[in-house]
Amino acid sequence: MFISDYRQLATNLFSDIYQLSFDGVGVTRQSYGPGETAVADYLSRFAREEGLSVHIDRAANLIFSQKGVNEDTPAVWIGSHIDSVPQGGNFDGLAGVIAGLLILVASQRENRRLPVPVKVAAFRGEESAWYGRLIWDPVRYLAA
Repeated sequence: MFISDYRQLATNLFSDIYQLSFDGVGVTRQSYGPGETAVADYLSRFAREEGLSVHIDRAANLIFSQKGVNEDTPAVWIGSHIDSVPQGGNFDGLAGVIAGLLILVASQRENRRLPVPVKVAAFRGEESAWYGRLIWDPVRYLAA
């Protein structure tokens, strides 16, 4: 498996998501707003079409994995947030999510099991302070 073989897929994903969240000046994916929600829906649909498992937690964060990976199984985690600063760049947070998804997609398409379970997190609301409210505190979340 060569991740470079998936360069075009990554380009397509970033392009589609750009179209979903371009506000006329830049990319805006407000925490729990229409842009971030559209991206969450898009990524969920994409992952399911690729045969991946999608779990949505109580905070609407997305967790992707290969099917058959138990939610309680220790795993290597990859990911980031899917919201953005106002009129920020398309890669703000999203690059970490797409990188992890490409690993899962490559494994799925090539019918390979990864040597250890991998879970990809797409966190929502990480940039909430930019919009006048702090919804998610990563230090508190990771300490729990």
